Amino acid sequence: MKDAVKKYEASRWLLFFYSVPSKPVSSRMKVWRRLAKAGAILFKGAVYILPYSDEHAEFFQWLVSEVTSMKGDAAFVRVENIETMKESEIIGLFN
Repeated sequence: MKDAVKKYEASRWLLFFYSVPSKPVSSRMKVWRRLAKAGAILFKGAVYILPYSDEHAEFFQWLVSEVTSMKGDAAFVRVENIETMKESEIIGLFN
């Protein structure tokens, strides 16, 4: 995955936050599978991260709609850096 991260703009990341009702469990699994398929990494146990690209931003926008349709809440943000980590450490998460 590291090579895949390199093709995206350095020092820009998308962070995705969501919650869905605990029942049915299939909703939570559906979101998790879609995040995994897109290559998103669970970051600090609370948020999913992808390198910034228009494609990834579009995917997260679509996923916000999906989560909302499941009676959940979701949002994503673009950040330039993560203050407590070096970029190389973030990229290392994708290996």
